[in-house]
Amino acid sequence: MSLYANYNVLSKAYDENRSAVASHLYIGGFLARLGIPLQDLHLLDAGCGTGNYAKAMLDAGVGKMTLLDANEGMLGKAKEKLQRYITDGRILEVRQHALPTIPFPDESFDCMMINQVIHHLDQTKEHPNIRKAMAEAFRVLKPGGVLIVNTSFPHQFAKGYWFYPLAPRVVDIFDTVLPDPKEMIQILKDVQFSEPEIVVPLDTLFYSSMEHYLHEDGPLRPEMKKSDSFWDKVTPDEWKGIEARIKEMKENGTLKQYIFENDKQRLEVGQLSLVFAMK
Repeated sequence: MSLYANYNVLSKAYDENRSAVASHLYIGGFLARLGIPLQDLHLLDAGCGTGNYAKAMLDAGVGKMTLLDANEGMLGKAKEKLQRYITDGRILEVRQHALPTIPFPDESFDCMMINQVIHHLDQTKEHPNIRKAMAEAFRVLKPGGVLIVNTSFPHQFAKGYWFYPLAPRVVDIFDTVLPDPKEMIQILKDVQFSEPEIVVPLDTLFYSSMEHYLHEDGPLRPEMKKSDSFWDKVTPDEWKGIEARIKEMKENGTLKQYIFENDKQRLEVGQLSLVFAMK
């Protein structure tokens, strides 16, 4: 369960700004590491949200899935989106449950994915809940199973998005609640995962389109603000400051240059990372 975001509210607009970006890399990752045909896989989606990644996996041919999420609103959207797969039996279960625990027996799944969830789990640099979630992932995977964790690391929050620096205090929070890449690899090794590696799809945009991402109003647009939990951490006074700064840059003609300068590092650091590990 998120420690700060109200996903019953976010679920209503979530899909206006989100899609299953880089999902083709999941399919390649599963095939290369498992050596099992897609149709024979049972995949756990832990933190399934509105079901975007589950739909991408099922559309690509993954045989069976189990879905897990802490939020009733997100699960409701997922069930609507995936009804035909529920009806035909390829989705075995949709359960409401919050990480870090995973309510299934040992060695239940061939593979597992956790998409944009781990930044919701902890409030300290020790990351006890992320560690617990990774240990639970190891437990429920079959021998040889594959885990994929989709996350944005702290340096990506700081340098991968033109608008996040408008809220520097919030950017700093992610330096606390998330491990850096080296720490993430070590966490996985500590719970006995083997061959952990991080893939950064530098050309992948987290948002639904470049036009949407580069819009001058940025987080002032309701569809942006309502679909990104980052902005839930911004205080009312900080919002006033962000609004005033964007307005000032618009008026003095410097906003486009600000966007350009703050977006330059995106193609060097990326907006998200895919962490692969094997049991």
